Amino acid sequence: MSNVAIVLLKVVNNNIQMFMVMNKQYDKSCADCRSHICTTHLLYGNPAGELEKNETFQDAAIREFLEETDCVLPQLNTKHTRIYKEHDTIIIMSVLTDVDIPEKIVNNDEIAFTQWVDIDEVMKLPLLKICKKMFPKYRSEWINLVKATL
Repeated sequence: MSNVAIVLLKVVNNNIQMFMVMNKQYDKSCADCRSHICTTHLLYGNPAGELEKNETFQDAAIREFLEETDCVLPQLNTKHTRIYKEHDTIIIMSVLTDVDIPEKIVNNDEIAFTQWVDIDEVMKLPLLKICKKMFPKYRSEWINLVKATL
């Protein structure tokens, strides 16, 4: 496995929400992209990234989450966490019950902002290819896991 993705879910007012990041997908032919001010080429996804040499996927998840969100990944309750292997990616899915992560403008080279999105709205967003593929496959299972924590 060479990549790790972090999927965090929570319940707010009986709605299941997913923590998403707005990725900056640069188009070299776009002047605004080259100036890092483009808002046209933005795609939603989950915090994710590559494992570095000799790094565990847990360590990579912690590092990538901090790099992409400027937030510390909370200690995940193992009872509410699942690990999936999807091609070359480890997906860490966890339901947050005791902690929260704020939405915020990050505006680093990779990410514009973070946002909690209702799970029913995710597929309506402009998504990274991996999210378009992953989300429909696991959505029902994740909803059931969230409901089991209530």
